[in-house]
Amino acid sequence: MAYYFQSDHKFLVSVPFLLELTNDYPEDFEVRLAYGSVCEAAGILYGPFRDHLEIAEEQYRSILASVPDHIEASLRLGHVLKLRRQHDEALELLQDVLSRSVDPVHMFVANLLLGDIHRSEGRLQIAIDFYNTALQIDRNCLVAAVAVSHALHQARRLEESTDVLRELLHRSDESEQDTWWLYLSGHSDRFESLLGELHREVFP
Repeated sequence: MAYYFQSDHKFLVSVPFLLELTNDYPEDFEVRLAYGSVCEAAGILYGPFRDHLEIAEEQYRSILASVPDHIEASLRLGHVLKLRRQHDEALELLQDVLSRSVDPVHMFVANLLLGDIHRSEGRLQIAIDFYNTALQIDRNCLVAAVAVSHALHQARRLEESTDVLRELLHRSDESEQDTWWLYLSGHSDRFESLLGELHREVFP
C-alpha cells in the first residue's frame, strides 16, 4: 500500500504505513530508505511539515551508520542537508556520489543538487555547469531546465536563459519520464511487481 500511494505521489498518505513497517523491521534498510524517501518528498512539497525532513535525515544516517558506502542513502541525505542549508556536508556527500555512481538517476540528481548549492552561494558559472550536466542526462526535465535558466538569468545572460526554456517547450510533447519525479517516487515502481508476487501467493 505504501508503494502504491508513493507511486501516485500521495506521500503523506504513505508515511503512516512506512512508519509502522520501520518500527516492525528496524534492521530492514529498504524499509528505512522508503520511509526516508516519502518523508523527504513530503518535506519538499508540504511546507508546514518540515519535521519530515528531520525524519528523513534520521533514516538515511541510520543506514549509513551500518553501510557507509550506500550510494542512494548518501544522495538522499545530501538532498535533505541541502534543504536544511547544511551545505558543507551536503557538498561532500554529493561529490562522493558523483565519484562512485554510474546510475543515471543518481548522477542527474547529484548534479542538479550541486548546482542548487553553488547557485545559492553565488557561484553562478559552477552552478550553470552542474545544471547543464543534469540537463544532458535528462533533456526533458523541467526542473533542470528551469534551474539553468534561472542561473543564466541571474548571471545576466538573458538570451541564453530564454533559449533554454524555448528549447524545452519545443520538446514538451515528448513522453520520456521526468528523472526528478522518478527520484521523488523512490522505489514505488516496485508496486506492480510486489502486487504480482502477492497475487501469485494468494492465487497459485
